[in-house]
Formats: sequence, C-alpha cells, structure tokens
Amino acid sequence: MIKKLTLFLFVMFSSIILFPNLVNAECSEEEKHDLNKLVENIQVKYEHTGNNLFKVTLYNVPDNITGSCMLGMFDETTNYSAQNFIGGYLYNLFFIANEKNECGMAVLNDKKITIPIYNIHFEKEICKKKKYNNFEYCQEFVDKEISEEEFNKKLLEFDKKNVEKEEVNNNFNIVEFLKDNILFIGLSILTIVIVAICVIYVKRKKSKI
Repeated sequence: MIKKLTLFLFVMFSSIILFPNLVNAECSEEEKHDLNKLVENIQVKYEHTGNNLFKVTLYNVPDNITGSCMLGMFDETTNYSAQNFIGGYLYNLFFIANEKNECGMAVLNDKKITIPIYNIHFEKEICKKKKYNNFEYCQEFVDKEISEEEFNKKLLEFDKKNVEKEEVNNNFNIVEFLKDNILFIGLSILTIVIVAICVIYVKRKKSKI
C-alpha cells in the first residue's frame, strides 16, 4: 500500500511539474480557492486501536476531494479512515481534487496532525486511584514515554508535592480560623482570666477569715 501511494504521489507531482497545463488546465484560481475552503472544513480525528497505534478518520469530506497520507488513501470504502498511525509523530495529510470536478489532480492544501503517545502506565492499578487523577503520567496519552524507574520517581515527587500542599492548606486554615474568630477567642480568654481572678480572690478572702 505504501509503495503504491508513493508511486501515485510521485506520478502526480511529476505530472504537475512537467505538464502543468494537462493536470488542471480548466481549473481557475477561484475554483481552487473554493476547494481549499472545503479542505479547511474537513475534520481529522484519531482513535487509539492498541499498543501505540491509532486510526485516523476524516469527516466532512466532499466527494470531489480525495485525501491521502503515507499510510494509505482515505476513501469511502474505508469510511475515510487509515490505520497504523504510530503515536508520537507529526503526519502530513494530502488532499487533491479528484476526477469529479474540473480541477482534477489539482494539489490542494494539506493538513498536519500530531498523534500523541499512548501511556503504557495508564492501566496500572495505582493510576485508578482518585488522588492520581491529575498525575501527568497516569493520563491515557502523554507527550513522551518514560521508563518504569522514571515513573516511580515522578510518582514520589507528585506524592511529596501533595503532602506539602496539604500541610500548607492546613496551616492556612488554622490562621484563617483564628482571624475569623479573633473576637470570640479574645472574649473567651478574657472571661477565663476574669473568672480565674475572681476564684483566687474568693479563696484568699476565705483563708483570711
């Protein structure tokens, strides 16, 4: 499939360079501009299929435009999808006007898509705990792969940060409580002091009798 597509693209671009008037002789700039507007509306979505492989699907593809990539053609028979995209790479998706319009074989704007990396640590039991919902390396997709050793190191760092954050929050809550109840606390202390003084005074008075 890749060899066939490479040959197709080679022939297509060679034809454009060597015989530009034969490729899209009846295609005006305005028509090509309109086709590129249609390309802009094409949506590209990816779906994880296993390991670090993905399926890419095109949506809103007009019938007069054909999409392709180095992994194969996007056409109706495959629901405008292509398999075996590897995570962690930037892919170029090419679009041409097909034989269903006067701009047949005209090269249109391309689209770029970056496929994320599937995180091998995502399915670990520890990652299913609520406290690790925000841990970067417990997410399904990541920007870079890390080893088991690096994962454990990052996990310890995450736990340490959370403990420090909880301590700060607890200290802050105590300070806030004191601020919010300073009047009540002050009156309580004053009342205790007055009662203590009264008790001492009464005891001394009784001891003198």
